[in-house]
Amino acid sequence: MSDNWFTPQHILDPIYDFYEGTIDLDPFYHPDSLVKATVTYTEEEDGYKHAWTGNVYANPMYSKPNLRLATAKAKHEYYDFASRRIQILMLIPAYTSAAYFQENVFGSSSAVLFYNKRISFLGGKQGSPTFHSCLIYWGEHVKEFFEYFRKFGHVVYPRCKSFI
Repeated sequence: MSDNWFTPQHILDPIYDFYEGTIDLDPFYHPDSLVKATVTYTEEEDGYKHAWTGNVYANPMYSKPNLRLATAKAKHEYYDFASRRIQILMLIPAYTSAAYFQENVFGSSSAVLFYNKRISFLGGKQGSPTFHSCLIYWGEHVKEFFEYFRKFGHVVYPRCKSFI
């Protein structure tokens, strides 16, 4: 069975709005996906081997090894190559206790939206999964992220370790 959970249009629409209509890169593109990006990499082209630039939308395959690689790549691309003016939105399961989430999301991402209901996905795995989803943001437009996405759930700021 496929490890792909394709993003439905009602989730993509606010992402396009946030990116002012253009997704520059989909590093985990699948031909059955609804995502329309300027540059795409299929599984065979291996989006991990390429530089990520511009407005990136990533919905990686949902096995834990893929999620570890995808979140590590996003963290690396954002912090090590910030001069590219990169911002990344990544849709993944909200497995907050997973090691990859602790290592690569908490303490490194700019903001995370925890959706207030389960997403009904399209494609290889259709329907409502047994997990909740989150949209992770690495970027400088945190206030705008909050304004665009707060109506879909709870937005948190993982880099904020303390207010004291």
